[in-house]
Amino acid sequence: MPSLPIFFSACVSSSKSAAARKQRHLRWFNNALTSTSETEEDGVIAAACSEKLVGEEFSSLSSKENSGTKRMMYCDYNGCPPVSSRLIQNCTREHTESMVLGNPHSKNASASIAEKAIHESRSLVLKHFNAPEFGEYHCVFVNGGATNAVQLVGDAFFSVGKRDALSYAMDNHTSVVGLRNLVWSRGGDVFVLVENEEEEWTSVKVNDCGAKIKTKKKWFKGNKSNPRGRKHLLAYADESNFHGQGVREACVKRKMEEICREGSECFTLLDASKSAAMRPVMLKDMEKELRPDFIVASAYKIFGYPTGVGFLLVSNRAMEMIERNENMNRKYFGGGTAKAIDAKTNFFIAKENASGLERGTLPFQQIAALPKCFEWYQSIGGSEMIRINAGHVGEVLASRLWNLRHANGKPVVEIYGSQWRHLAEHLKNQSDYDDRYEKLTYDGRKIVSLSTVAFNVLNDDGTHVGYSKVERALASQNIVVRTGCCCNPGACESIRKKKIENRVKKLYETKGKVCGDDMGVDDTDGEPLGCVRASFGYASRVSDAKAIIETIEREFVCHARMTDRGANEAPETPSSPSSSSSSLVTISKINVFPIKSCAPFSVEKWYLLPSGLLFDRKYVLIEKQSGIPLSQKSYPQMVRITPSVETIDLEDVNGYAFTYLVLTCSGIKETLRIDLNEDGKEFDLSREGNVSVSIRGSTREARLVRDPAAHEWFSKVLNVECCLALLKDETKRTFANTSPILIASERSAKSLGCDISRFRANIIVSEKENEDVEKKKSKKKSSSNDNDLFLLEKTWISTSISNENVGIKIRDTVTLGNGRFCHRCESVAIDQTTGKRDEKTWEIIMRKAANTFGVSFDVLPNGQEEGFMSNTIAVGDEIHSVHSNYSAPLT
Repeated sequence: MPSLPIFFSACVSSSKSAAARKQRHLRWFNNALTSTSETEEDGVIAAACSEKLVGEEFSSLSSKENSGTKRMMYCDYNGCPPVSSRLIQNCTREHTESMVLGNPHSKNASASIAEKAIHESRSLVLKHFNAPEFGEYHCVFVNGGATNAVQLVGDAFFSVGKRDALSYAMDNHTSVVGLRNLVWSRGGDVFVLVENEEEEWTSVKVNDCGAKIKTKKKWFKGNKSNPRGRKHLLAYADESNFHGQGVREACVKRKMEEICREGSECFTLLDASKSAAMRPVMLKDMEKELRPDFIVASAYKIFGYPTGVGFLLVSNRAMEMIERNENMNRKYFGGGTAKAIDAKTNFFIAKENASGLERGTLPFQQIAALPKCFEWYQSIGGSEMIRINAGHVGEVLASRLWNLRHANGKPVVEIYGSQWRHLAEHLKNQSDYDDRYEKLTYDGRKIVSLSTVAFNVLNDDGTHVGYSKVERALASQNIVVRTGCCCNPGACESIRKKKIENRVKKLYETKGKVCGDDMGVDDTDGEPLGCVRASFGYASRVSDAKAIIETIEREFVCHARMTDRGANEAPETPSSPSSSSSSLVTISKINVFPIKSCAPFSVEKWYLLPSGLLFDRKYVLIEKQSGIPLSQKSYPQMVRITPSVETIDLEDVNGYAFTYLVLTCSGIKETLRIDLNEDGKEFDLSREGNVSVSIRGSTREARLVRDPAAHEWFSKVLNVECCLALLKDETKRTFANTSPILIASERSAKSLGCDISRFRANIIVSEKENEDVEKKKSKKKSSSNDNDLFLLEKTWISTSISNENVGIKIRDTVTLGNGRFCHRCESVAIDQTTGKRDEKTWEIIMRKAANTFGVSFDVLPNGQEEGFMSNTIAVGDEIHSVHSNYSAPLT
């Protein structure tokens, strides 16, 4: 890919004059959004900037500090910088060769060494944030990181019955938002500060669940409080962990003044976790009235090591407030916090200052490593050089992403964070081109760093590409990024263009959307569910940014114009009658998987219950000690366990009954027979052997199969101590990951060049086109693209949050609904015959199919009386798309 010009340059110096550089960049910036071409001169400038800033020292730093980065492009510094092997070696050598650290609560020589190291570390942390001298701030070490530091602030600040209040900026980490539950539990008020179009904060009250809090005086509800005389905590982040946007200090100041005018005593909590590594807040340089009362950060966010050590800086004013309210004496106390204590009475006096807030034995070995961490940090240039290097790589990525265009001229990406727009405006109007890292603000908002680029990829029609699809494409090139909401629900919500009330709740209740999953926009309302976040740091290279650009250009840029793809033809929507009637869709295979993750048996005709196919995922293998279900990802040999069923003829009626599930395994002589009627026996939850099995966060009640030989057989076959569990008969949910029926198309598998058995579908369907459709598709074959995938499947699902639901009908008696694309995991890389891994299928699904294949369904009520054999399906049955208003899963 040719080098693209950049409109933000982090060069500190250059052979060209700053004015000349500025004019060239501005000339490009003015045309960037309408032009896809570039001049040779601009390309040379971009290359020169890269070579000048990221010289031999920084470009080789990555492999010197962590050899693991040689094998990947690591772009998740906001999550955690890669650990330096040199730093670890220095810390280990210090602790094992130079000193013996003892418990600091003791009084021996080793304890004194630890106490001295802790004291030195406190001073270094205060110095890092440029705290005023003579004890104006106290450094509290917290076991567990910044999250526990935030909780400690809440415990010390909010009192039961005092009607204290919390206001938090919407753009905040989940750990800060979590303070609201603590406030509500103590009868306080909670407000969220939403940024409007003028980038000003608007305060919106967040209602609690209405729970009453009992005090010595009376019952009251926290939402009926009087602001006068109470404490009010204002919580905000110095720099957004989502997109790197800095806080607007004027908003903070105005909100503090507003709180004080109400008659409340205002205190501030600053989350410095994101900014601490590259631009730590300089307390001395701040106006005294704007200095935060509480600052939280984590050691590993700065150095990559050690984890589990949090910093809490507390101002003298805040510490006096805590001691004045005697909160330290009334809260839970741990070892080391007591100044005096009597076990027989309620007498307890807490230590003063930081020691009174540090519960239990501190992680002193990790804290003692901090001096070596700061030493290493300064050896690579400290915050200034890290900020410049990371900011330059971020600028290269942001500018070139911004310049990417589809063939129709529409942008390929949408970048978040107003710092990029304001920085471009600054380059237009200001002359201090090279000094912006030190002093640049816009509308009172600091540009803390330019190390974070949060974006989403767009199709050529302006719709969003799911971030999971982008992540998989990048992962296939060994590029590590973060996707989703990045633990910042407020910023994540702000990137939406359409406002849908209670969207998160609706997605959870109707689509099962949860934090950390890989659900795509096709499964919801078309609005982004998160972003792709690339963040850079001390060892980042321009080649990291270029790798992201090249992957996105190769995988997502549409090089054919709409007219070239037949856009002048009448569009045919997936759910239109013409498309649904253009082919005959029939069942070609039925698979039943009696034991989750093991092989299936295939049948010509089978019974369908409200819970799915008869016997499907009725059993699960669980690890004996942990109770965790076994899966092919950890035990690929499970594919060799082959089931079948035995039946007996019934004399009284013209039929048969199922008796045993028979299991065999290649290489094992013994055959296992399991009584299929065991579930008809008593199922007593109080009896020994009953277990709760968690499948993707959902708990299912089961019990162990009574035959000990079954557990022994599976343990021998899989070479792990495990047990076979049977699903509780009364439940209408099986051990399936999501919905009980999974359907896959032979055409889709063939289009991808994949073996359809990898997808472990219950029902496999085939399509037979009529002659006119086949001729039409043959003409379009040369211009086909990834958008042609899953055309049939798209007629089966609904993509909106509404009551209308699209489904399918088999025969006249079976209706399947609530269809959703099945998100695949790495188990598709496992050959279902041999158990061997083959990454080709996994890579194809990641890159070409948005990490999805097949559609999962619920069995919907059909108005008939439910019975053991009320419905059947068979190979050859036709499948038709239908619409219904039923959207609740049958559970």
